[in-house]
Amino acid sequence: MNRIRQKIETILYGNEKTQLLSVAALLSVISLGYTGVIKTRNLFYRLGIFRSKKLPCRVISIGNLCVGGTGKTPMTIYTAKMLTDMGYAVSIVSRGYKGRAEKTGGIVSNGRNITMDPETAGDEPYMIARSINDIPVIVGKNRYEAGMTATSRFQSDVIVLDDAFQHRKLFRDIDLVLLDYKEPFGNSRLLPRGRLREPMSALSRSTGIVLTRSEVVPDGKKEDPLARAAVFLKEQPVFSSRHVPYLYAVVKSGCPEPGRPSPYPDTGSFEGIKGKNVFAFSGIAGNDDFKKTIERLQCRVIDFIGFPDHHRYSNQDLEGLFRSAKDANVDYVITTEKDYVRMYRDVSWPVDLAVIGIKISLGEDKAAFKRFLTSRL
Repeated sequence: MNRIRQKIETILYGNEKTQLLSVAALLSVISLGYTGVIKTRNLFYRLGIFRSKKLPCRVISIGNLCVGGTGKTPMTIYTAKMLTDMGYAVSIVSRGYKGRAEKTGGIVSNGRNITMDPETAGDEPYMIARSINDIPVIVGKNRYEAGMTATSRFQSDVIVLDDAFQHRKLFRDIDLVLLDYKEPFGNSRLLPRGRLREPMSALSRSTGIVLTRSEVVPDGKKEDPLARAAVFLKEQPVFSSRHVPYLYAVVKSGCPEPGRPSPYPDTGSFEGIKGKNVFAFSGIAGNDDFKKTIERLQCRVIDFIGFPDHHRYSNQDLEGLFRSAKDANVDYVITTEKDYVRMYRDVSWPVDLAVIGIKISLGEDKAAFKRFLTSRL
C-alpha cells in the first residue's frame, strides 16, 4: 500500500510526460471526469441553480487551489488574531476533517476551555484551539450550522473559515486563496493527475491572494509566480508571506506527557538544537518541506520518516519511532506541532523531543493586509 501511495504522490507532484498504459494515464482519465464535475458545479453556482447560504455576520474564507500544505491553518490563526486586535468578536469554523465531530458538529473551544480531544475535533481545529486562548473554535461538515452556533452562542461579528475556498455552500465576504510562491499551481493538472483542486480559472472568484513560503525564493528572482493565471486575476491584491518556525516545546526523555507539553522557555530560539544530530518524522502534506526547514535550522538530519497527511499514530508506529531514534543515536527527535497533537497519550520518549510549530508573517505587507480587511468588512 505504501508503495502505491508513493507512486501516486510521485505522479501528483511530478511533471513527467504521461505514457500510454501507465498509472499516470489512468489518473489522467480520472482527472478528466473530476474536471467535468468541478466545472459543472461551478457553472451551477454561477447560474444560480446552486445557491450559497448567508450567515448574519461577516465571513472570511482561508483556502487554497492546490492540495498540500500552503499554510491555511497558520494563516487562519494569524487572520483571526488580527481581527480580534481590531476589535471584532471572532470565531473560527473548521470542517474538523477526520475528527469524530465532523458529521455531528460541536464546540472545540469556547475561547477559554478546550472541550474536545484531537480525535474528536480533528487535528487542525484542536491545534488552533491550543494556539488561541480567546477565540471560540467550532467544527462541523455543515459550515452553515457551525456558523449559526458561532453567532448564537458567541455573538460573533466575523467568522474565519479554515480551508473553505471550495465550500461554496456558504457565502463569504472575503475569499483569500493561499498559493505556494515556488509552485503555485503544482504541475497545472487537476486531481488526481496533479494537485489542483480546481482549474486556475477559479481564482477569478477570489478577493485576495496570499503567496506563502516567500522566504525560500532566492533574492533577486523576478519571475512572476502568477503569470500563468494573470488572465483570471482582476484587481485582487496580492500579499507575500513567510513561514516562520518556532520551538513550540521540548519534551525531556523519560518524562511522559499527556499531550499538552509546557511551552519551552525560549520559543524564539533554536540554539538548543542547532548543530545537533536529529531524527525527524512528520505526517503532513509537506514532509519534504518540513525536512528542509529542519536543515535550514542547521540541524544534522541523520534519519527522516514521512507518513501520509493526517496520519494517526498507533502504538506500533510509536514503538517503531522509538527504535529508529535509538538506532540513529541522535541528540533529539524532531516533529511538527500538528503531528504532536495526534499523539494524544502518555508517551515517554527515549530521546528529548523537540516540537516545531509554524507561524505566518506578512512582514512589510502586514499593514496593507490590515487595510484590505478593514475595507472589506
